[in-house]
Amino acid sequence: MQLAFDEALDTVFSVHARRDSLDAAIEEMAATDPALVGSVGRLRCLRGVSTLTATGLCVEVADWRRFTGSTIGSNL
Repeated sequence: MQLAFDEALDTVFSVHARRDSLDAAIEEMAATDPALVGSVGRLRCLRGVSTLTATGLCVEVADWRRFTGSTIGSNL
């Protein structure tokens, strides 16, 4: 039983280390990639938006010019 617990715990630590490594890589990319620096910086000014969230939004949206101030939150 202890062996199974120890292996599961090691797996949790490995996954957390991998997540931390990927988060650091995303932080670095957001700070150096010219396509992301401006948008990520502006989005981070919003309360509750971290670098990771801002980078995810930028990657998903890609071209912010297709939205206007009135359509970005529109339900239409």
